[in-house]
Amino acid sequence: IAPNGKTVFVANSGDGTVSKITVATGKVSTVSHVGDNPEQVTVSPDGKKVYVSDLLNGTVAEFSSTSLTGKTIAHLDGNPFGLALSPDSKTLYVTGADGTVTKINTTNYSVEDTFNVGDPVSGAAVSHDGTLLVVAKNDGTLGVYDTRTDALLSTVTLDPAYTFGPLPTQIAISTDGQQVYLTDPTSNTMQVVSLVPTNTKPVANGATVGDPDAATGVVAGDVG
Repeated sequence: IAPNGKTVFVANSGDGTVSKITVATGKVSTVSHVGDNPEQVTVSPDGKKVYVSDLLNGTVAEFSSTSLTGKTIAHLDGNPFGLALSPDSKTLYVTGADGTVTKINTTNYSVEDTFNVGDPVSGAAVSHDGTLLVVAKNDGTLGVYDTRTDALLSTVTLDPAYTFGPLPTQIAISTDGQQVYLTDPTSNTMQVVSLVPTNTKPVANGATVGDPDAATGVVAGDVG
């Protein structure tokens, strides 16, 4: 969906096209051929560019959001699927069925880095401050990564149904970065996952207090 909420771009994997739909009227204004199996679409924060992944061809394409004319900007191994843009639009993250995440420079279209996350991945999202990348894995977890170092920061276990069913294909992060929203193709629902650990009640370990010193009156002990 465009940042202004007025336009929706839809990948039609069945016929290899992308549709541009005006929200107010529901009118399909443009249909563009993008390959054999377009899977996901993401729109730049300024609303000017549209990126589309093609699972079967192993490509990523960039289009003008107004005309949907564009070009292929990357050929990738591993069946590219999920897409996520950094807030400054300079880096495009592409998830792959081979368990990798590829970082593409959207200025010169070079591959800046590719790192392995261990399991096939689909949906992806970048936090609004650009520091975190969240990806959905085939093992039924969300992986949270540092966008600067690509290091895994935490793993969140999802509903057990994900372990055996289709992966969540769409992910979004709340503006405060505390929640992740993801689609559940198994039950046709949406899950809300908290990235903030639950508060736990403090547990006393049993403090001990010694006898006062006969000369100074100082009391020593252990707080546990």
